Amino acid sequence: MVEAYLKRYGDSPFELSNNHSRWLRFRAGFVTDTLRELRCGLKEWDPGAPLSATVIAQDMAAPQGDRYPGEFQDLGTWLDETLIDELYIWFRTTSDLSKVALFTRQVSDLVQGQCPLIVELSSYHVGSFQDTEK
Repeated sequence: MVEAYLKRYGDSPFELSNNHSRWLRFRAGFVTDTLRELRCGLKEWDPGAPLSATVIAQDMAAPQGDRYPGEFQDLGTWLDETLIDELYIWFRTTSDLSKVALFTRQVSDLVQGQCPLIVELSSYHVGSFQDTEK
């Protein structure tokens, strides 16, 4: 990955912050490429088998570079290229119902019915819905 980045941009990713936008987008491309390969292989093996993706819920309106690790989730491309058949949005450490509503609405607006959207609420992580204080 480092060699490919050096070849493409001429500078070393080791000189960049881990959340540098160009470095994040570059790495996101590898995730998308992997989904393309999975989609192709799955369709050859079993044309009717669905490919699902789970992404960690986050504020999609946050500035780029502040959504790590979500920067690796190029949902627009995944949907445009029909790389996934269903999408799970995972609220791993969120128990704030207003955030659940906001983040779900943001992803729903992006998905626009192109595939099923499933909300996954965690009840086994610190700060999740298991926390009776919240």
